Amino acid sequence: MSDAAPLRRTRFQRVFYRYSWWIVLAVFRLLYRFRREGARHVPDTGAALLVSNHVSHYDPPIIGLGCDRRPFHPIARESLFRNPLFGWLIRTLG
Repeated sequence: MSDAAPLRRTRFQRVFYRYSWWIVLAVFRLLYRFRREGARHVPDTGAALLVSNHVSHYDPPIIGLGCDRRPFHPIARESLFRNPLFGWLIRTLG
């Protein structure tokens, strides 16, 4: 039996995540000519592990843009949660 509880999101968190997703997509397309390739390989259901070399702070949002059909939950180090505003942001986004 697993100790991990399933993630439950409030309506606010779901809406905030979706709006944030569209804003980040617009910014990366406008500033960096971002385009996605291979997003069709991310399954609609079940477990999926997306791995990247952490080259910059843009990696989590960029990888999250590849998951447009389902929420993305990156792993973050504990020290990122010490800043109250940023901690709230990453907790709210999942």
